[in-house]
Amino acid sequence: MQKFKKILTCVVAGMCMFIGANSVVTAANTEFVCGDVNNDGNIGMADLIALEKYVAGSQELENYAAADTNDNKVIDIIDTWILQAYIIESISSLPYKG
Repeated sequence: MQKFKKILTCVVAGMCMFIGANSVVTAANTEFVCGDVNNDGNIGMADLIALEKYVAGSQELENYAAADTNDNKVIDIIDTWILQAYIIESISSLPYKG
C-alpha cells in the first residue's frame, strides 16, 4: 500500500507541474455520486485518471458535478488531490469540506 501511495503521489505531483493553474471550469448541477467522475458506479483510479485528464485539457467529463469533490463549483487540481485522498482512504467522505 505504501508503494501505491508513493506512485499515486508522484503521478499527481507530475500532473500539477504539467497542468498549471489555467484549468478552472464551473460545475453543472445534475444528479450524481460525488467522485464517480466516469459514471460507472464505482469511485476509483479510473475516476482519478479521468479527472486528471480533464484538468490537463485532454478529455471531457461524463459528469462535471461529480468531479467537484470539494463542492466549490469549480473543477481544478484541488479536486484531483481530494479524490486521490478519498481513494487511498485519507478522507472518508465526499464532497470534502475540510
